[in-house]
Amino acid sequence: MRVAVVAALLNLATATAAAEQDTLTEAVVAPGSVSGGPVPPPVSGSTRPIIDRLQIDLGYTYDDNVTLGRAADEILADQFLSLNLSASRAFRIDDNLRWFVTGVLSGEKYSTWNGLSMRSFSTASPALSTR
Repeated sequence: MRVAVVAALLNLATATAAAEQDTLTEAVVAPGSVSGGPVPPPVSGSTRPIIDRLQIDLGYTYDDNVTLGRAADEILADQFLSLNLSASRAFRIDDNLRWFVTGVLSGEKYSTWNGLSMRSFSTASPALSTR
């Protein structure tokens, strides 16, 4: 199972290498009005989607020193999968003013040192944008 997941990630991702870490990531963005295009005015009976933009980031990382240890007996290696989902919505106030709301859900799942695994949810402060 682990080999199939890694193989699928390798087919999707572009590699970025560093001296102590190998990372594979892939981002998928569903563009909408948040990306800079005009927000259409509400239309009676409109089926406008709830979110304007959805971004999905999936990554695989191997780290040969997750503990940041200096001595050989402190250095521990591990690998993890990460997933980040981001969704945003623009609300049109007038022709030149929009209010943006963004939510982010993210997590990391370590293979060996499960105590390093995490999940989080956050919302970005509502932002106003003018043109």
